[in-house]
Amino acid sequence: MLLKLLGENPAQKWLKAAVAISSPLKLSECAKSINQGFSRVYQKYLLTSMKNTLLKKMEYIDYRKLIQLTKSDVHEITSFTQFDEKITAPLHGFADAQDYYRKMQCLSFFKRNSLPYVSPAQYRRPLYEPPNCASRRRACA
Repeated sequence: MLLKLLGENPAQKWLKAAVAISSPLKLSECAKSINQGFSRVYQKYLLTSMKNTLLKKMEYIDYRKLIQLTKSDVHEITSFTQFDEKITAPLHGFADAQDYYRKMQCLSFFKRNSLPYVSPAQYRRPLYEPPNCASRRRACA
């Protein structure tokens, strides 16, 4: 989120440098990667929390104009991609999950960021095998 924010605000004056830890550079690849191997344990934990939050909100907010899901449909979601396809994208005006990933990933905002930043351990993150982004990073510890 920090790298995306900086890319969206290249003329900002409030920060002189930044450090981002384990940033999901390409959301589509992260969504695929976290659905494999041991990462599924982490996905299940996060997804359960996200679904529970949505179910609580559905008790007092009428989402029917934006998403056509029952509580049972929410319980059947088993991946971030499904959640983003059925909930995140329609709630926030995206065509689908891939449209959301393409437009919101911080990698899309790197070119606009003029602030020096470090993204340590990016390539060592166990949940995601990132693409070769050396040409887009300013520094990597």
